[in-house]
Amino acid sequence: MPRDPEKARARSRRYRERKKIAKYGPEAAGKDMRGRHGNCSGPKNARWNGGRIITSQGYVAVRVAHEHPHAWGPPGSRHKYAYEHIIVAVGYLGRPLAEDELVHHRSGDKTDNRWENLEILSRSEHAKCHDKQRSRDDLGRFKPGAGLRVQQMPGGAA
Repeated sequence: MPRDPEKARARSRRYRERKKIAKYGPEAAGKDMRGRHGNCSGPKNARWNGGRIITSQGYVAVRVAHEHPHAWGPPGSRHKYAYEHIIVAVGYLGRPLAEDELVHHRSGDKTDNRWENLEILSRSEHAKCHDKQRSRDDLGRFKPGAGLRVQQMPGGAA
């Protein structure tokens, strides 16, 4: 006599549920586990880098909560980031940065985010600091010989 198909399906469901609980633990009971078979994101992923990325400008950005005051990222994206040097400065100061405040790397190394290497400057102070590094005089003009060099193209064209 053939088996009852309804009873066979119920028996198969019970068997698969027992196997799922054995594999994923009791918290998996009654849950839909499609798409959760080793495809993990965040710290569980083998390629997890701590939520840190190096931006195209050379700064270190770390993953933060969407509500973070300095968070940035595409609208509607799953993840938001903030620059690590700003997070370090905010943590040290105990307050968010003011609108006209910037965090400057003293050594020029954008990945060195130790507090000893950072300083809080106003926008004008920060511009003056970089003007000294870029060979400008006190009036903001390039020093003689430090300007852009025009390369001669083959054939005499400038």
